[in-house]
Amino acid sequence: MKKMILILCVLCSTHMFGQQIGYVYSDSVLQSIPEYGRNVSKLDSLKKTYNKELEQNRTSLQKRYEALVKGYKPSEKESLTSLKARMSQADTISLGVLLEEDKMIQKKAWSYESMTKLVYARDIQSVLDLVKKTISEYAIKNKLTAVYVMEQIRPTLVYIDSKQDITQAIIEKLKRKQ
Repeated sequence: MKKMILILCVLCSTHMFGQQIGYVYSDSVLQSIPEYGRNVSKLDSLKKTYNKELEQNRTSLQKRYEALVKGYKPSEKESLTSLKARMSQADTISLGVLLEEDKMIQKKAWSYESMTKLVYARDIQSVLDLVKKTISEYAIKNKLTAVYVMEQIRPTLVYIDSKQDITQAIIEKLKRKQ
């Protein structure tokens, strides 16, 4: 029984030590792709523009709502239904218009979110997929059993051989693909 356990331990340790690993600094790889940086900047700018527009719409709507209900002095706990019951017919119609405008702003926000997701998928995710594919191809060609992203494992890492860094090789492969 002891011999069998000893043989199993030797076989497992041989197998474990025979594994080839690599690691990559993904931030360096992504910085080496000019279109990735441009696309991230474009998406960030688009999001800022959308958020600014939505914030302006919401602020304007809030100010008009406050001006409309100011004369009625609603309490914080008063429901919209009871407030409407106290309002004049013209103000009730105006409130209805504001509520419809709020729905339109919500739809616009949803549309903007959908558009930014599409831009991300088209312009950023496609680059990330290319990087992942390039790393996989490199790993298969070089018989690596694992490739780690250094930014994700660094906090738990005590030591790693710098010879296992494949970042530059991946950058060069990506440049050849472009």
